[in-house]
Amino acid sequence: MHIPRRAIAGLAVSIGALAVCGSASAATSAPRAAPSASYLFSIPSGSGSLTGRDDHHLTLRLRGARDSLTRFTDRPLREATVVADVDFARHFAGYFAEDDPNAVLTYTPRGSQVPVSVVLTVGAPRWNARRDTWTFSATRIRKTSDDLAGSVRIRPAAIPDPRSFAHGTLLIDGSSATAIDVSDPIELTGGGVAAALGGFLHGLFTNDITRTPGETFAIGLSASYTFQVDPGGTALLPVTLLPRTSFDPATDARAAPGGVLCAFEAAIAAWQDAQAPGGRGPYVFSLLVYGGSGKAPISTATLDYTVPSGGLTSPGCASPGGG
Repeated sequence: MHIPRRAIAGLAVSIGALAVCGSASAATSAPRAAPSASYLFSIPSGSGSLTGRDDHHLTLRLRGARDSLTRFTDRPLREATVVADVDFARHFAGYFAEDDPNAVLTYTPRGSQVPVSVVLTVGAPRWNARRDTWTFSATRIRKTSDDLAGSVRIRPAAIPDPRSFAHGTLLIDGSSATAIDVSDPIELTGGGVAAALGGFLHGLFTNDITRTPGETFAIGLSASYTFQVDPGGTALLPVTLLPRTSFDPATDARAAPGGVLCAFEAAIAAWQDAQAPGGRGPYVFSLLVYGGSGKAPISTATLDYTVPSGGLTSPGCASPGGG
């Protein structure tokens, strides 16, 4: 089994606000509702094209793009960050795990000075750093007239798929950064992150998930940092994401150098050292467990972890000889 040397670090968006686990056996119950925010992404480009045989089989290319894009939130959060294009491409599946996002492509048609916009869903992103080019699969969403009571009826202009355009910007919507109430979640214990998660996973696979000897699963795991949002709400700041990864309960549910859990712990430690968040947490971990080749998870849990006085690192993750 391939085990990543480290979890994907940086401000990757959380897998999502999952059902809050009602007991250490991962029986779930619905979390209390709280305000939520969503990440949006803006990708400017010098030129591009939208081509294909019909509205459902299109290819979008953005040429002359910068090596980074803008990520920002809607209200109530007020955040804007710069994200490397390579990171956005790598994390896209985690950002939009449930469905391809909607997007608005605004561009200037050849021979015109007035920009127009078309609405799409986009997926399968590919970033070519050598050519500064984005490529997406796309589906066209045709505009209709506004039908709200009292609105002025405007017939949408017919805009053909542009075989070429200049100065385009793609605005992508829909990556969840949900704020949840974490006042009464499961509190992970066991010292460092890897040890705490390992103890929980061992109990989960021992007591609640039926498995045969040698059977492997897959897990998805994210970490977010809890902070206060005025007036008095609680939100989550995404920290790191481990996408769906092969997991052997017999060997991986422990703190071991180079293992999945120690890699995840190292990514959180690196983020904490770089960001220096106030206090000792809590962090919130969102866990998905998949069985076989199934797309739907067989178990979900949202777990609270407050950094203990001894720190978030686990002794079991130390390499032999202290390296």
